[in-house]
Amino acid sequence: MRRKLSDRARPPALMTRFNELKKAGRIAFVTFHQSYSYEDFVEGLRPETGINEDCDGQASAGFRLKPTDGIFKRVATVAGQASHSTSATFDLTSRDFFKMSLGSIDTEEDVYRAAIEGNYVALGWGDEFDWTDPAFKEFDAMLDKWRTTDSKINSQSSRVRQSPLHAVIDERRGRCHVPYGNSQFRAVGEIIGPYEFDASASHYRHRRKVRWLRAFDRPLPVETILNGKFTQLALYKLDRGKLNLSALATLLGEGERNSQASQPPPPYVLIIDEINRANVSKVFRRAYYAY
Repeated sequence: MRRKLSDRARPPALMTRFNELKKAGRIAFVTFHQSYSYEDFVEGLRPETGINEDCDGQASAGFRLKPTDGIFKRVATVAGQASHSTSATFDLTSRDFFKMSLGSIDTEEDVYRAAIEGNYVALGWGDEFDWTDPAFKEFDAMLDKWRTTDSKINSQSSRVRQSPLHAVIDERRGRCHVPYGNSQFRAVGEIIGPYEFDASASHYRHRRKVRWLRAFDRPLPVETILNGKFTQLALYKLDRGKLNLSALATLLGEGERNSQASQPPPPYVLIIDEINRANVSKVFRRAYYAY
């Protein structure tokens, strides 16, 4: 029979630290059961129907089998990315956060790479328009400009609501998260400059200077930092109440590692409950190939 440790028996300082680490995403739980498998634990194909959001906000419908990470792979991936420490200090409490797409997955990888190397974010809506005139900070002026090319455009059109960059992200510095589809992200940057129009570029001319805080080696699950998934819009403000700033701070190298940048990477823990109830050979098969 199990004995439950009462709250009175738990050292307050220990529980406080435990809850801090759990909130930061460094402690995760999983309960095994009889039908638990490798596909649940490491990686497997999962059916997906309905809208499939691409990196530029475009959508397509239909049925597909999507490779989906299990909890072990998610924790291992995040732990691997968090291992690159930094001595910089970032104030996450006073910033606004945005989701910003940078090119379509697979077909426009060059857009993302150029933005990372050039230290900017870019938007592709309405490449023929230069929005640097201060008059375009007024929504009606921007809408009238769009209507010069398409009289059917209205105030609810997504391209109007998402452009120009300075109309969505104001002159205050903010943080942009670059998604990889609607369920992953692969970079975090700080907006450091005003809106610019690059007439020399063939596309994605609307830009703002960015200081990239992290560009990850591989996309991370959005659940690491956000309660939910990204939506279809290419650019929009994230709900601060749904953000896990503790987990984001860990990925950016904040917290305890800032005092000594030479410290080893922070440990991540996966607690497995009822491990003996699963077919262990079925759960861990091929796992040694993955990590």
